[in-house]
Amino acid sequence: MNSYTRSVRSLLAFGLLVGVSGGHVLGEDETAWLILNTHPEPTPIELVGSLKINADGDMEATPVDPEICSGSPGDNGNDNGGETCEDVIVDPSNFLGEGLSQVTVLEGANVTFTWDSRGAYYCDGTGELSEWDDKVEMPPRSASLAASQRRISTSGLAREEPYEVGLECYNGPVSVEETVFITVQESTTDLPERCNSSERQAPPGWTQLTTGALSCSYSLQGSPQPGDDCREIEGVWPLPFMELQGSTRRLGLRSSDGEDYIAMAFTTEGLTASNSGRIGIETFTSLQSARKFVTISECPGDFNHDAIMDETGCSAARFTQNLNWGGNDTCQLEADKTYYLNILYTQSPLTDDPSTIEPNPSCVDGDERCGNIFSIRTFD
Repeated sequence: MNSYTRSVRSLLAFGLLVGVSGGHVLGEDETAWLILNTHPEPTPIELVGSLKINADGDMEATPVDPEICSGSPGDNGNDNGGETCEDVIVDPSNFLGEGLSQVTVLEGANVTFTWDSRGAYYCDGTGELSEWDDKVEMPPRSASLAASQRRISTSGLAREEPYEVGLECYNGPVSVEETVFITVQESTTDLPERCNSSERQAPPGWTQLTTGALSCSYSLQGSPQPGDDCREIEGVWPLPFMELQGSTRRLGLRSSDGEDYIAMAFTTEGLTASNSGRIGIETFTSLQSARKFVTISECPGDFNHDAIMDETGCSAARFTQNLNWGGNDTCQLEADKTYYLNILYTQSPLTDDPSTIEPNPSCVDGDERCGNIFSIRTFD
């Protein structure tokens, strides 16, 4: 018996003796709790069947959770005495969407965290991002939290240095931590006053896709393109909006709750009365095509159908149909203005109250993220 087993046995001796002294023998279908007196909090382990104490004092039990941490000392080169536990894992592909080490967002945008720490009993938020590090003792899976508890607003947080943000997950004496760096940039775009109204903003709590781990762009092979910046047409396409002649890009969501939206700025510099164009939408094998709202507005994240129809006329629910503008179409753009191409996946009806919009069920907890091939073309 190694020293780790002896130390655990000594920690548990009192609790176990009290638990078995009453004379009740657990059946195979009954459960009991083994309480590890760990720091900073005790670790309860639910057991199946009876607890067995061997003649030499060793104890045997079957946990309900087959993936429970089985930490034991070993020569792994760590400074923590060599304790290891391969079951305590914060999957780097799931922390902050894609687990990239850096992400940049505009001030006011929401940052969405997702994680899955197999074998851990609870996790702590660490770092200096306001509100995130106050959310202590979180469950090991973000899916166990309400959406508002894993979304952090960046309002009033713009600065030059990135924020260091981490998640540390525990199982007894073993822990593991993942860290990302989030740069919050101040927005320099002057928006019309009406864009400040809640009725002209994205649904509360939804996340704007930007760049890095929050980029909406996918490669031909279906891999995320963290270097693309989805806040501007030119951050994803090779030319300005008015010069594009049908170039295609693959745009899609990143979070598993479906509550992402796209707001891409472009200008109509050089637009003439004879110009028209279209936003083309097609299916892509690596992304789940689904119903969506597509709008063109002077406000980013604007899905207020009635207001947009009164201004540009560019608001529609689409699967793969084009959104046409100019010419004889309802959607009309003016020269030398800044607009936003806004995309949001939903089954909700067109509305003038964005707070009622719900994510498309096809985009929630699926194996594939929702998205499509989009093309932009201007005609003379």
